[in-house]
Amino acid sequence: MSMMRKTAASFPLLLAMAVFGQVPVPDTIDEAAAQRRGVPVEQVQLENAIRENATLKKQIADIKDRLSIVNSDIDRAIQIKLNQDLPEWSADNLPLEKILDRISQQNAMHWIIHWKALQAGGIEGSMPLTVNLQGVSIRAGLNAVLSAAGEKAPLDFVIIDHVIHISTKADLAACLAASKANLTGLPAGPQPNADAARKVEDQLSAVIFPAEFVAENQPLERVINDLSDQAHLKLSVDWDALKTAGVERTDLVSLDVRDIPLRSLIATILFRPDAQSALDFALIDGAPRISTRAELAKIAAVVPVPAGLPAPTAAEKAAARSRAVSVMQVQLEGVVQGNNTLKNQLSDLKGPSKITRTGG
Repeated sequence: MSMMRKTAASFPLLLAMAVFGQVPVPDTIDEAAAQRRGVPVEQVQLENAIRENATLKKQIADIKDRLSIVNSDIDRAIQIKLNQDLPEWSADNLPLEKILDRISQQNAMHWIIHWKALQAGGIEGSMPLTVNLQGVSIRAGLNAVLSAAGEKAPLDFVIIDHVIHISTKADLAACLAASKANLTGLPAGPQPNADAARKVEDQLSAVIFPAEFVAENQPLERVINDLSDQAHLKLSVDWDALKTAGVERTDLVSLDVRDIPLRSLIATILFRPDAQSALDFALIDGAPRISTRAELAKIAAVVPVPAGLPAPTAAEKAAARSRAVSVMQVQLEGVVQGNNTLKNQLSDLKGPSKITRTGG
């Protein structure tokens, strides 16, 4: 009987919380289950919310797996392009930089050259090379040029975020390691306007227009502003956080890319393996915000709830005491808030353009 009185007494508070959008109103099924089991109705709601949390996370993971097909197709297109025949051409004592530019322009191939890493390995863009590129693929021709130039430090190229990067093998290994920890898709932050957030996601997934974006030794701030203007998308930058990572507004950026999604272009601009902290971007309040991953995680991360009925934390107990409510009510609020965030993420991911494979 005492348990029933506790359940009934808690109902008005749960109803008030539900009016403000924090937790759902207990329905007759929840109440019946609570009465049958002799437990508070908020316990039944908490258990249901935890199960919903696990379901939402699985749905998000499934869609992200489907989205990876699109990314694979972009990289596959680059690999196919690399296997195409290279027009016959010979270079006699031409600078390395000009040879790479010639191959790029002749074959509509676009890459980022890590000149700083090459120079650290004793390789300059002015290094004269003589190569005979006849009857070979673009891949083989590029390998031949990099092999001829890499006597002091072995050179190679890899695809990172749908863009070819050329550098020393040691630098590329570090870049690949950094890319796994960078721009892996932070969870979306608070999204009061899901429709606006979905439109931004569509923009981020679309190929940039005009299709080419070029920056030649331009300050990072100007490059971001130019991209923002060209894409008609406001990019918010936390320059204070970037400064703590050793990245300044005046840092020079050079790149020449085309036919890649806006998301990948932003990733390319932010890909800075020499930064003290990895840079990233996430949707916060419906707009992309650029900062360090650590700062974005504070805003966007959703704290996972373990399966089963979780033990209350010290913070939850303290919050319950200060508000004169049960610990379960505090836990329920937290799980419901997390579920609402996951629902926004799921809604953002469900745009039809994001899960359509290109090709057959």
